Amino acid sequence: MYQKLSDASEVIDDRVDKFRDMVQEPNELANEQFGNPSTASPSEIIAVGKVDGKLSPSCVLLEASRKMGAGSRVQPK
Repeated sequence: MYQKLSDASEVIDDRVDKFRDMVQEPNELANEQFGNPSTASPSEIIAVGKVDGKLSPSCVLLEASRKMGAGSRVQPK
């Protein structure tokens, strides 16, 4: 089977968005509590994304969905 990279990326973005909904609804979280992890915020935010890299503190990156963070990658702090 041949699958374009952009198609695979869309599938992953859809899964990230579904996971966000799964976290948001039962915990009664407002949309404003979720944010783009790559921009500084004066208040605490909830970031949902895909973990990219090996699972060690120096290598892990959080990749935001295109909807929430334009696919940007940041190192969690």
